[in-house]
Amino acid sequence: MEQRQRRLDRGSVSVEWAIAAPVAFFLLMLVVQVGLWAHATHTAQSAAGTTLTEARTETGSAAAGSQAAETAIAQYSGGSLVDPAAEIARGTETVTVTVTGTAKSLIPGLALPVTVTATGPVEAFKPDTGGE
Repeated sequence: MEQRQRRLDRGSVSVEWAIAAPVAFFLLMLVVQVGLWAHATHTAQSAAGTTLTEARTETGSAAAGSQAAETAIAQYSGGSLVDPAAEIARGTETVTVTVTGTAKSLIPGLALPVTVTATGPVEAFKPDTGGE
């Protein structure tokens, strides 16, 4: 009876692998994809912070911030942030920097967007008037 049972089970391991292997491979790729998205987000955060620092100085401008954004994205990205763009809005009181792009994709058809916004006050010299 035991020998007959073994004959019926022949090839079952191959079928199990044929089902389990693609699922395991997909899950592994998904974990790596999340890591790439996190790296792209951190890249955008670093670029936004660098851009904000440049654009919010007293003598800074949106154009100076834009150039700082291009340099920072090129330096930090390493290709993890696809089609990056930076938008700088400098008012009299605040500067807002928004860095957008898409994380590099390992899984066909999956495009994970990355959007980071940083806001800070415009630096301004205020002389000491001697009063409290």
